[in-house]
Amino acid sequence: DALLRNNIVLAAHDISDGGFLSALAEMTFGKSIGASVDLSETGGGRPINKLFAESGNRIIVEVSPDGEEKLSSLFTITLKKIGTTGGSRILIENINVSIIDLGVEDARKAWSEGFSSMI
Repeated sequence: DALLRNNIVLAAHDISDGGFLSALAEMTFGKSIGASVDLSETGGGRPINKLFAESGNRIIVEVSPDGEEKLSSLFTITLKKIGTTGGSRILIENINVSIIDLGVEDARKAWSEGFSSMI
């Protein structure tokens, strides 16, 4: 709570149900602000695993411009910068290959309607 009040952390989401892609997409929905992410340096092997693994102990954190340094000084945790926020698209690449390029509103529709919109 103090991290939010002091504008160190702007947003955060645990990586659980649906994995990384679901958590990242949900984070973009609030203000319809996109994200550009590079998963090359993250563990998990194949891109499908990186996107959908529901392993615990991982959180996506959006920090203010000076928040990364402040956050790492407050906690003994591993931080890995994987991208930036902005625009209206969710862009994800892995080893210089684009694996997701989706508008935030298209992602919101897929997330909210799921398979029912396809039937």
